[in-house]
Amino acid sequence: VTGSADLTLKLWDLETGVCVRTLTGHEAEIRTVAIREIDGRTLIVSGGDDAQLKLWDAATGECLQTFTGHQERVFCCAFHPNGRQILSGGGDGLVKIWEIATGKCLKTLAGHTNWAIAVAWSQDGQTIVSGSPDRTVKIWQIESGQCARTIQGSDRGIRTVNWNSDGSIVASGGNDRLVRLWDVDRETCLHTLSGHNNWIWWIEFAPTGLPDILACASFEPTVHLWDTRAGAIVASFTPGINWIIGAVFSQSGRELVMAGDSPDIHIWSVEPPRSIQTLTTSHRGYIWGVAAHPQGRSIATGGEDGMVTLCDRDTGTERKLLGHQGQVYCVAFSPDGDLLASGSLDGTVRVWSVETGECMMVLTGHTDQVYHIAFARHPIQGAPSLLGSCSGDLTIKIWDLDTQSCYRTLTGHTDYVASIAFCPNPETPYLLLSGSYDENLRIWDVRTGECVKVLTTDRLYEGTIVKGVTGLTEAQQIALRELGALA
Repeated sequence: VTGSADLTLKLWDLETGVCVRTLTGHEAEIRTVAIREIDGRTLIVSGGDDAQLKLWDAATGECLQTFTGHQERVFCCAFHPNGRQILSGGGDGLVKIWEIATGKCLKTLAGHTNWAIAVAWSQDGQTIVSGSPDRTVKIWQIESGQCARTIQGSDRGIRTVNWNSDGSIVASGGNDRLVRLWDVDRETCLHTLSGHNNWIWWIEFAPTGLPDILACASFEPTVHLWDTRAGAIVASFTPGINWIIGAVFSQSGRELVMAGDSPDIHIWSVEPPRSIQTLTTSHRGYIWGVAAHPQGRSIATGGEDGMVTLCDRDTGTERKLLGHQGQVYCVAFSPDGDLLASGSLDGTVRVWSVETGECMMVLTGHTDQVYHIAFARHPIQGAPSLLGSCSGDLTIKIWDLDTQSCYRTLTGHTDYVASIAFCPNPETPYLLLSGSYDENLRIWDVRTGECVKVLTTDRLYEGTIVKGVTGLTEAQQIALRELGALA
């Protein structure tokens, strides 16, 4: 059985490869399914973005029960070994136990500070394990409903990077909720900024004139502006949505544009922090990417629904740019504002005419989703019009838009490459910054494809040399290696 973003479940015959039944009833994308034979009947449970679980009879396609109680999307589900209960985890961070016969929620287990994205029963059905992006695995005793143990993980993958206005400092942020500022020439970490409660999803330095101000969006309701010299938060913006995913400055630096888990684009003045405009898009689901036109005329977005939009600030009207076959994670305007690029789960980069909305080119070559894109901010000798993209395939591709071909493929990262940015300094426009889940920042010369610098932070036990120890399990060896104690 499979579930899809098209709101359907499909039951397949594995011998013939034929779909034998299609089940409909969910009102939003389906994210999880489980199947189990119970008392001679094959039952299916499914959950999705409509915050519901549904129980189905596989033989008839009938929906037997709908379970409601999660306040956010349902990420995972599992049948109890005895077949009489269902377990679920949701975007509200809650784990719930449901009784199949009545549809009642028997217990709610609260403790995660982020989504509950994985759940499982023990074989005897007495214990539950749940996992979350809050970097914890929790083990629960069912009878008491209490968390018996929390296993703390370590995840310092980098999600976002950017340069300051003169290219002397770069910033990185990621899963450890910290922002790090780096001196490019010395290749050292200057400061670490702490104060966010979730992943750092987006960072951007203010334009020239405010060189020390950094905006950070961290998958929580508030965007903070940091004074990077003082290491202090100087302003906060709370537009009234649960999760802010993107926050970008206008070209003047006087406005901040924010978007996240609602269809609205929020535009605030920086000084003083106050709402000045809200634009409503027709997106269904999260807005993953947002960009402000260089001349301030429009705002572009990319969404979970696979759509790109262009919203006119003067009229409030929206143009829909369709063509991607998966979620759109990123959008970016060219420096002159004539082009808009978008990157998607479908592995492609599309380049659109801002004036007409026409798709000018589709750039293919990545073998996994495209996480981020960036235009070169200044012409580079021999390649005046470049666009970069980074992907889950561990590569960065530099595209020559004049020839619509791949100019360079940059390899060296050992995990997903989540973010890239071209240097804003006109003297070194050929430098590209990248950040990856491998916890490294790299600076590349795109003219040659050479990695010229690698910036990395010391892990907890970096430099500790553990030798001659026997009897460690594979999991223990992996944990020590992640902490820097083993080579």
